[in-house]
Order: sequence, then structure tokens, then C-alpha cells
Amino acid sequence: MPDAGAVEMSEGAAMTAAPESGAAEPAVQAAAETIDALPEPWQREIRKLRRENAEARKSLQAHEDAKKSEIERVTEERDRTAAALAGREQLLRAVTARYEVARAAAQLGADPEVLYRYLRDDLKFDEETGEITNLPRALEAARTQAPALFAPANPPIGRADAGASTPVPTSMDMNAFLRRQRRR
Repeated sequence: MPDAGAVEMSEGAAMTAAPESGAAEPAVQAAAETIDALPEPWQREIRKLRRENAEARKSLQAHEDAKKSEIERVTEERDRTAAALAGREQLLRAVTARYEVARAAAQLGADPEVLYRYLRDDLKFDEETGEITNLPRALEAARTQAPALFAPANPPIGRADAGASTPVPTSMDMNAFLRRQRRR
């Protein structure tokens, strides 16, 4: 009577030889004949273990497939979240840049929108804080390269002497002031 280790070896040898030779059924028949030579309780146990093994392999494959799809799902969600975060960071940087350039433009007497459009590609941001790191240098470069950006937004309208020949009233009462404002 062969021992269980010999049966497993003969079955494993039969199973590995089958795919190479192309005759899978004779190998299965040889394994079945080897099992038939064993006592009935062992045969039931071997068949039971084979069924459990097949179910376990199917369960493992299903679990791996579920796990793979879970990993793929989480990976896709991570990628979407990263893309959304990158978009929001870019929007926050653009808003920050507009605000900072508008503040600087108000101090320098420039049109904020024109100055922002001129500077936006040259601005650099700190990766950790998101703040603009080179705004003063960019403003100085813009001032030397394009001084027309910093001209007064509303040039004086009127005569060429800008009102120098008009006498300045020394005192004005409220009625005179209102009459003067009404004529304008």
C-alpha cells in the first residue's frame, strides 16, 4: 500500500507531465487509478480536500480580483483628487497673484489688470506657502522694460497749462462752491 506522500508525488508528476505531452486525460486517469488503489476513507478525504482546494482557489481568485478592482478604484479616485487639488492650487495661485499685483499697482499708479497680464508668466511661487517670491523684482523689471504701464490711469483733461492760468479763489462760500460745481 503506497503512503500519502507517494500518492501526492505521483499525482503532481502526472499533472506536470500532462500539459507538456498534450494528453491531459491519461494523466488524470493515472491519478484516478492511483487514488482508486487507496482505501475508501482516504479516497473520500482526498476528494474532499481536492474540492476544498478548488473552492479555495476560486475564492482566492475572486478575492484577488475584488482586491485588484478595489486598488484600481482607489487609484482612480486618488488621481481624480490629485487633479482637482492641482486645479484648485492653480486657481488659488492665480487669485493670489491678481490680488498682490493689484495692491502693488494701486501703490505704483498702474492699471492692475494690464500689470497682472504683463507679469503673470514671470511670477514664481513658494511651493510650501504658495506666496509670490519675486513680485518686487518683477515689478522693477516691468518698470524698466515697460514704463508706459506705470503712467497715470487718468491723465488730466483740459488745457495744456492744466489750469495754471485760472486764478485760485482765496475764499469761497458755500453758494459759490455749489454754483461752480453745477457748471462743470
